[in-house]
Amino acid sequence: MINKKIKILILIFFFNFLLVNNTLGNEKDYFLTLKYNKVKVRQGPSFKYPVKFIYKKKYLPIKVIDKKENFRRIQKTSSSNS
Repeated sequence: MINKKIKILILIFFFNFLLVNNTLGNEKDYFLTLKYNKVKVRQGPSFKYPVKFIYKKKYLPIKVIDKKENFRRIQKTSSSNS
C-alpha cells in the first residue's frame, strides 16, 4: 500500500515537473527595464549600424524578442521591431 502511494507521488511530481518546464521553456519573449537615462536603439546588432532613435527615460519597460551577444532585439509599444 505504501509502495503504491510512493509510486503515485513520484508520477505526479514527474508530470508536474514536465508541465512546468514546458510552459517556462516556451517563453521566448521577456520584459526588461532600461537601466540608463539615455539608451540608443540601433537598426542592427552592432555599433556600426546607425542609431534609429534614443530612449530618454530610465526604467522604461521594453519587450525583448531576441538576443545576440550583448545586443537585444526589442519590441516597442507600437508593435514595430528594432
